[in-house]
Amino acid sequence: HQSQRPEHGGKSLQDYEKLMADAFAEIARVLRRGCWASVMFHNSSDEVWSALQRAVESAGFEVAAAVAFDKSQPSFKGLKGQFAGERVPSFDLVLHMQRRSHTKPATLAEPEGIAMRIRSRLVAHVRDAPARRRTTPYLHSLVMRLLIEDGLSINGYSYRAVEEMCSILFDLKDGHWSVRDSERKATD
Repeated sequence: HQSQRPEHGGKSLQDYEKLMADAFAEIARVLRRGCWASVMFHNSSDEVWSALQRAVESAGFEVAAAVAFDKSQPSFKGLKGQFAGERVPSFDLVLHMQRRSHTKPATLAEPEGIAMRIRSRLVAHVRDAPARRRTTPYLHSLVMRLLIEDGLSINGYSYRAVEEMCSILFDLKDGHWSVRDSERKATD
């Protein structure tokens, strides 16, 4: 909670990361061999996601899979997002973690290559998905899932950045993204 001072319970991003790392380390300590831990999470900030990603890794976990969880009943903030234009994720991700069994090789992917891969996945998804799965909140959760599962850096993929990428790639009508007519005709 960054709006409060530390003496009143406020936490910095570094404090949050440390708390999460400590919690994940305890989960790793008590988790039986071969078992999994699942965490449900979402945030619109790439900085918060990066802190979570570092906390998971520092505890000796790796994210083996991530799935979108549709709460279907929006929270108060979710309703504000729908009706007042606030940028709020409404799909949580369930991160399925297991103890890292090997040293993970450093990811050598260039940021441009990652961006191209994300764009390609978004276009393929938007082309075939039903309207409910073509909203900014869902597409943001999809991007987070792809980055987390591949162990790639989340930096630069905030909710706003994903929304901007979608505005470059797609048309928005009634809150749902769709492939532009010119793009659709070029592939038909």
